[in-house]
Amino acid sequence: MSNFLPNELIEKLKLHKGFDVEAWKEVHRTGDCAASIRLNPKKLKSVSFSGTFAVPWCDQGYYLAEFPFLEDPLYWAGGYRLQEASSMFVAHIVQTIGLRECAVRALDICAGHGIMTSLLSSYLHPDSLLISNQSDVTQSGILKDGLVRWGDPIGVMTSNDPSAFGRLPGFFDLMMVDAPSSGIGRLGRDDVESHDWVAANVVYYSEQQKRLLAQSVATLKEGGYLIYSTYSYFEQENEDILDWLISEHGFETVQIEIPTSWGIVETISDAQNAFGYRFYPHMIKGDGLFIGVLRRCTPQDTFDRPKLNKEESFLSYDALSEWVMGPDALTSFLDNDYIHVFPKMYTDDVKWMGRVLDIRQAGTIIGRWIGDELLPSNDLALSTYLSEGVDTVELSPDSALKLLLRAGIGTKENRGSTNRWCVVQYKGVNISWIKE
Repeated sequence: MSNFLPNELIEKLKLHKGFDVEAWKEVHRTGDCAASIRLNPKKLKSVSFSGTFAVPWCDQGYYLAEFPFLEDPLYWAGGYRLQEASSMFVAHIVQTIGLRECAVRALDICAGHGIMTSLLSSYLHPDSLLISNQSDVTQSGILKDGLVRWGDPIGVMTSNDPSAFGRLPGFFDLMMVDAPSSGIGRLGRDDVESHDWVAANVVYYSEQQKRLLAQSVATLKEGGYLIYSTYSYFEQENEDILDWLISEHGFETVQIEIPTSWGIVETISDAQNAFGYRFYPHMIKGDGLFIGVLRRCTPQDTFDRPKLNKEESFLSYDALSEWVMGPDALTSFLDNDYIHVFPKMYTDDVKWMGRVLDIRQAGTIIGRWIGDELLPSNDLALSTYLSEGVDTVELSPDSALKLLLRAGIGTKENRGSTNRWCVVQYKGVNISWIKE
């Protein structure tokens, strides 16, 4: 990263009460950015890397001494995910406001590559419905790949402008908004250089954030929670947005208890006394981040849920039980010749959403019929729904990595012989299929 920091930026940062500009400059001068991962609790219970230590606010998060993931089959199999440590604070928020206690409908409206979606799937109640939205259609494939590797079947992937969710009023209990921002908090990451920052961006992004929220917050029901975050230090994109939501859209602030030892700075906005939480890289190991939590406290019209005809599952109970766990709670349907499984309790929800949203995928693809045989999908191999009755074969590190990167492991790999399908594993984590 360039060591040059614009004077205009430095002067603006000096206006922040208690902000140590010199310490902040030193962090960026040395390029001291801590690497961190978050485990998939349904696939891994512990880390095997040397030199790791825990992220204080996320019991599944760990700092690493180095990046091992490019040659680690467990990464490609969804055993863990790279995630910047500050943003893992959402795990602490979800637990604090009680969203682990009962099933909810949750929306990650700016899902990007699905990092926050994967965190929510690990911390929300396991019977929750989770919608992951990527507005950029050209990036939806990257989102799908990341969520398939994570393997959690509760999700629905959509590709819509955030305004589309305004057509589902009062539908969600939680809305996560990882808002586009001027991004100064990520200096040194993702090729974000200091010379990319200009003061005009703060005004531009503040306006974009208000547009996004104004057109979509009606999708939250009364009593629903909004988690709002940016990688910006500036009030116009942070505290001012919380004040605006409180004054114009019927929200109230939610305070999140934090130990002082974590180094997170709690702020209170000027206009509406909204609580916010600032992460500064010279005070914590992580990127510069702002997070605030609000609750809708005013009545909200709700989505008209028309009565729907009940449809039978495409596969029988016996056929489902051969491939997936908990078939009683699942239904199956055919879409473009591929068989999907999805929780029965949310079948109507998906149909309702499909009337107003562009749904890219719902649930888990388990395979397709080739003649009289079900050809299992790689999505199913990576899914945490996969039946424990499926035979397994353990691979060496080299063979596992070659298979995951589609180089093949031998003549039997994915061949259509008459033998049985087996799921191949590395250190007990499923990665793909072979005929054995």
